[in-house]
Amino acid sequence: MTGSHLTSNQIDRIPRHDRDPVLSDGVAHPQKVIPVAFGREPLEVRYHRTGWRHLSFEVNEIKRCHTAALILTDGQHVGSLEVNEFRVAPSLTSNEFLEGMDTDSQATYDLADVLCANWYEIGAISDFGDIVELKRAWMSARFSNRGRFAAAANALIGRLFKRRSLLILKAFPLEYEGNVTEGNNDSFILRQRAMKRHYQKIFGVLPFPGTDGENGWMYSVPERLRDIIPSPLGRVQPS
Repeated sequence: MTGSHLTSNQIDRIPRHDRDPVLSDGVAHPQKVIPVAFGREPLEVRYHRTGWRHLSFEVNEIKRCHTAALILTDGQHVGSLEVNEFRVAPSLTSNEFLEGMDTDSQATYDLADVLCANWYEIGAISDFGDIVELKRAWMSARFSNRGRFAAAANALIGRLFKRRSLLILKAFPLEYEGNVTEGNNDSFILRQRAMKRHYQKIFGVLPFPGTDGENGWMYSVPERLRDIIPSPLGRVQPS
């Protein structure tokens, strides 16, 4: 625009998604409803949760439960969440856990790699509860103010995942998924840093030490386990 002085970050910045990139088709299955206290606004979470299923036919020691959730205000779909829970057999070593997760997908391998790189044994976490991964999240930009996402997401976590041993997530702006280039990398980093601050504020998560944290990985140990589960060490080799 004539007379404007745009920085390279402004030029190369990818705008946030207007449409849901997480659950674009909604949730096909019957849904349960969690009313969310949010002043007089009719805010709620509708979710579907699968049963516990073995990660694969070959891997019986790891089970996964998947939750898909919609955030609605006054009946309008304004946000979405995907959450994975992993239940690990007590006898499983870190190497076996890493190999088992690798049989499923690159995404589950990446998650396992961060865990095994930061604790000597996966049992240091999984022996005390399920590992909960906030996999993907989206909120409409028009409704992202006033704390709606924080209220809805924490209502879901508080209702379904009370017995977790760890909450883990990767702060990654979905609009940059598959689209990070040399030209927009600076804008991506700024957006990711803002997400880290936001997630730390609303979920109480902390960045992992070292390169994992720099890449967006964050975690939180429930208060009841903070004297039991050790802090992540930062890229140690599993035994």
